[in-house]
Amino acid sequence: MLRLLDRLAKKMVKDIDRLVIVEPTVDSDDFEGIHSKVWIDSNQTAMDRIDAKAGSPLTHISMMLAAATFMISAADTSNLEQVIIGFEIVAYLFVALLCIRCLGFIDTPGPQHQRIAPVQNELRIEVRRRANILNISIRWMFLITFVFMISVLAHIFL
Repeated sequence: MLRLLDRLAKKMVKDIDRLVIVEPTVDSDDFEGIHSKVWIDSNQTAMDRIDAKAGSPLTHISMMLAAATFMISAADTSNLEQVIIGFEIVAYLFVALLCIRCLGFIDTPGPQHQRIAPVQNELRIEVRRRANILNISIRWMFLITFVFMISVLAHIFL
């Protein structure tokens, strides 16, 4: 059962990746003369940084979801405001999914592994993919937060 759920999740994530970002490519000429140990260490460091950076937007999103839920449940919120805030909540949840996508664990083999070249290319593609997803998530989170701020100001002053 877990294997089936895992395959379904991987398929959905792959489809979302295809919709959200352009597939990054890695040319072997880009890394000519770089030792495989350096390559793997830099990829792992990049993955760790992406992992750390993906946690901050998730914290922001959780606070904004709490504020939006509080605002939508207020007695004096109009139906139009509830619809707008409802769209903002859905948008925040979508961005949260993208940030969670950046947190997936990848175990990298050591440089002594026999067939390291294909793993290196896949890892580098995954690093670039996650970096693109995280940058897109941050841009959308900024936009949604700006719209939410306008909604709160409109609610207070109108």
